[in-house]
Amino acid sequence: MVIFIGLSFSVDEVSTTAIDRKAGLIDEGSVPITRAREVDEGVLEVPHAEWVRAGCLAMQDIYFRIPVKLRKLWGIGLAGPSGWIALDPDLDPISPLRLTPRMSFVDDFVRWLEANPKQRSHIFQVLSPKDYFRFRVSGGLATDVTDASLSGLLDLDRRYWDDERLEEREVLASWLPPAFDSGAATGRISQDGVNMTGVPGGIWFVAGAESSASREIAAHDPRRGGLYVLLDGDWCELRVSVPAGVSSERTPPGWRRLNSALTDWHVLSRPRRVRSDGGGPDREQVRAAIEDAARELATADIQVTRVVLDGAAALPEWAPGVTSLPVEAGRFAGKRDRGPALLAGLAKRVFRDADDLYRKLRDAPTDQNGDDQPDGLEAS
Repeated sequence: MVIFIGLSFSVDEVSTTAIDRKAGLIDEGSVPITRAREVDEGVLEVPHAEWVRAGCLAMQDIYFRIPVKLRKLWGIGLAGPSGWIALDPDLDPISPLRLTPRMSFVDDFVRWLEANPKQRSHIFQVLSPKDYFRFRVSGGLATDVTDASLSGLLDLDRRYWDDERLEEREVLASWLPPAFDSGAATGRISQDGVNMTGVPGGIWFVAGAESSASREIAAHDPRRGGLYVLLDGDWCELRVSVPAGVSSERTPPGWRRLNSALTDWHVLSRPRRVRSDGGGPDREQVRAAIEDAARELATADIQVTRVVLDGAAALPEWAPGVTSLPVEAGRFAGKRDRGPALLAGLAKRVFRDADDLYRKLRDAPTDQNGDDQPDGLEAS
């Protein structure tokens, strides 16, 4: 049975899922990332060796959790927060690995260049944190369109780096890797990767997605419309999907237009800080964020008729009554992100297209305590 693994990097852990060709969960796990420290408001640094160590250990852990008779691993999808690391011509780091989960990495990168002007001539490549891990275990220099679009430097329609925007920010196109569709294969694990992870050779790495884009894949079908609200600590990200052909002039002030992990759609995104009551986001703050978002989108003739409320932690009890609009929970709310593994399945074409993927997700159990049996694995 062909299986797919997803690795989701965050500021404090690497979480993993393994799924089968029907989108059923086989197993999951996590490995902590230590020594992350906040160096500026909204910016954290993690030692690059620690980032790679945690990712390799997470790969090894999830692979060996899979029963031997099911270990026919085809590919691995990656997700991670916005951020960056600069490499020299020998492809060694010349900067810290910096995480910027609530902002474009370019703003922080440009500030770092201004503070370290002598390093500019030594830069050969700039990679996002998840893409740095890809490079270390596969040798591939690549990114995906969701991560790239967050930079503000990508032509969203052509999916190429935009020369005019690059020149405006004084960023060289040669520093940036090619941007692939989220479900594209970007190379196989290298011998160094085999040595570091203990995973056998021949495994594909898939482009993957930025963290919030990845989580939305499994939460709901964005083509059905509706406002998607991802709760994460004292932040919520509000997202709505629109067909790629819809004019960018319909993007209301304060919202960003991004590429979707589903290649024929765009996303309007607006991160917003909300007060936390100690047990998660405050109800009234979330209500205000949703109602404000609905009004802002209405000015661009985008009507919100339903809300999908998703959380990296379990949803609060008050979630269904948070607004007068119909509210539903994300498909796997409170559970680990299956998005990267689903993208690996898209790359292999076991999910023929988005319609097939969401049909199989609708049929996949959400219970991870015994009922979510993968294809070919009988319950004991």
